[in-house]
Amino acid sequence: MKVKVPSEQLEAIRLVDFLRSRGLRFAHVPNGGPSKKQNTKNKQLGVSRGCPDYLILLPGSGVLWLELKRVKGGRVSPEQKEWVEALNKLPGQFAYVAYGFEDAKRLVEKHLV
Repeated sequence: MKVKVPSEQLEAIRLVDFLRSRGLRFAHVPNGGPSKKQNTKNKQLGVSRGCPDYLILLPGSGVLWLELKRVKGGRVSPEQKEWVEALNKLPGQFAYVAYGFEDAKRLVEKHLV
């Protein structure tokens, strides 16, 4: 019997609920749109391909950036790898690729200690 892997959207909803329950300030960073026209507008407005999905303010210790992927089947693009590497070179910035809600939760909690 195949185990159904939650969609990235369901994992994201769980992450948002968790962040809100902890009273954290955060933002979702849009990287794409439903149409070519919207993607063109987004690019003109400065949306950057590969930027991590979530920017989370860490009380007193910096900013956590999370690129959220499904537990299985999520692929990290070269642009996403470049963003994670560049952010981790900056002071007070912590960037990760999280595979599913549980991994994302673990990474957030790691920085809230």
